[in-house]
Amino acid sequence: IYVLSTVPYYKGTTNNLLYCAQKCNLNKDYDGAISIYRKLISLQPANNSYYLPLALVYESKNQIDSVIIITNRLLAKEPLNASALGKLGEMYGKHLNNYDKSLDYLSKAYSISPKDLPLLENLGIVYGLKKNFEKSMEYFNKAIAVKPDNPQIYMNMAGTYFNMGNKQKADEYRAKAEKLLKAKK
Repeated sequence: IYVLSTVPYYKGTTNNLLYCAQKCNLNKDYDGAISIYRKLISLQPANNSYYLPLALVYESKNQIDSVIIITNRLLAKEPLNASALGKLGEMYGKHLNNYDKSLDYLSKAYSISPKDLPLLENLGIVYGLKKNFEKSMEYFNKAIAVKPDNPQIYMNMAGTYFNMGNKQKADEYRAKAEKLLKAKK
């Protein structure tokens, strides 16, 4: 555990505790980060900004049940928190293969934050996994409209076209992704 006394001017303030939690997380001391985020939540129960970082630390430890519990606690306080809804959608899709529940959360988040790039990508991915390729491409196209220079979106489109059996379009989108990757170097 990151030694709190090593933080410059540590006096137990929440800013210093937050610094310690972030430092622990960067150093992959996830147990230390969890402990400090929990302390922050107990010191400032009305401050909801510690829940998602705590959930991300649990995700780093692959403790998906804990991610879901913490994120649901945040949603109990802020039912329209698009980031929390998106995180639950991601967890149910990526880790639990519950695509219907994933879509429920992702769709609700989308109704709140329709230009959130990771959310658009996750919607495209989940629809693709459900073999609803038309909806998958709809969300990938929306993601491209938000960030047209993101090669990952084009790779996702390539995968969708490939799964549809359209190798020509898959190759076209893969080439676009590779071109964008080269341009970033």
